[in-house]
Amino acid sequence: MKKSLLLIIIVLGITSQLIAQERSRVGSLVLGSKEEPLPFMMSVDAYPFLFLANGGGGSLGFEFDHWQVGLIGFSVVPPDFIKNTFFQNADEVNIRRNSAVELYARYYLRPDRKGIYLSVLGGPE
Repeated sequence: MKKSLLLIIIVLGITSQLIAQERSRVGSLVLGSKEEPLPFMMSVDAYPFLFLANGGGGSLGFEFDHWQVGLIGFSVVPPDFIKNTFFQNADEVNIRRNSAVELYARYYLRPDRKGIYLSVLGGPE
């Protein structure tokens, strides 16, 4: 009980500090204020941690108005501990490479593309 109460006090303290630094009203936190929307932007990202598993990956994204859309792709050779986690008798399973390509779209409530958003992510199976 004491740990739960202490945790609640810490979370409320941190949350109120974060809100106080940005804006004073919750409505402007969610929907933004009369700020100008950010201009069209493009991002290219690489996922270096996948190179450790003999693979690679990255994403290409575009941002405009309230939207962020893009493509994510990766290819990796799964390590043995991953294979053993998902399969019984994993010694008989041979996985050469796991690859995927996914499209994503996000709609931000704020025109500066910060805060709360609705998102869709999908790709071929």
